[in-house]
Amino acid sequence: ENIFNIGIEDIKINNGAWIGMNSIILKGVEIGENSIVAAGSVVTKNVPPNSMVAGNPAKFIKILKQNV
Repeated sequence: ENIFNIGIEDIKINNGAWIGMNSIILKGVEIGENSIVAAGSVVTKNVPPNSMVAGNPAKFIKILKQNV
């Protein structure tokens, strides 16, 4: 039962994504393929594929090289 009338949305974590310890991912956020969320980050927005985010709130750090 949702007694506080809080909206519920899924979190999507795509293949190859790494999530650091003690990170918080808010509702409705999608973590792109092969992305990295640094430890202790608070992710409030979608993370693009092949990228790294860190901080509170999580901010874009860099694009990750793809292995060929």
